[in-house]
Amino acid sequence: LASSAASDVYKRQELSDVEKIKTVTNYLNHLKMEKNSSVDPEDYDGMISDIQVNYAGGKECMVQHMANQFVRKDGGPWYQLEKEEGLRWDSILEEVSG
Repeated sequence: LASSAASDVYKRQELSDVEKIKTVTNYLNHLKMEKNSSVDPEDYDGMISDIQVNYAGGKECMVQHMANQFVRKDGGPWYQLEKEEGLRWDSILEEVSG
């Protein structure tokens, strides 16, 4: 899990605690996303969280969570999050960092 703000300062955190991993993966697995071509995430300022998921079989994927409003997987298209889901990310970061 790595996060960056406009200052490009990274905080890298690796999770090995099963419960913390479940918290993050449950959040990601239950997101309700909408592809919205009328909104350009590049127009928004905010923290970007890079979430690298490593599966037991060796498969990896990268999820980016931006400005509590957008998410994408493996560099694909950005999807807009429902407001409540986007805001929940801050509390999840706080929970898994503690």
